[in-house]
Amino acid sequence: MEFCQVRVEAHQHGATLYVVGLLADLAASRAEALIAHVPIGTAVIRVDLRGVFLIDPRAFVRVARALNHWRDFRHGRVTIEFPERSAARTPVRPQLIAPHPFGSSRIVHPNLPCLGH
Repeated sequence: MEFCQVRVEAHQHGATLYVVGLLADLAASRAEALIAHVPIGTAVIRVDLRGVFLIDPRAFVRVARALNHWRDFRHGRVTIEFPERSAARTPVRPQLIAPHPFGSSRIVHPNLPCLGH
């Protein structure tokens, strides 16, 4: 059973590395090998991590080092797309919904279920 997939799509000037599933040692090893074999003349490597559901920090560092090595050696450019759920989120403010029958107001968080009294 595989917990990850690492694929590359390349043309004369650019390559996209797709990682899906778990970014751990196996995915990092595959990514390192693919990055090392990107054809000469490639100007840009794009890494798409949007399909990753869990990132092991050590594995990510391995991939980042391979990309840095490639960029420094080939004088290329690297871009990385992270999973959406890793994006910064704006805080959600509680909403005042209705006066409580005993005189105080109930505050309900919009992402939590409201339990009646």
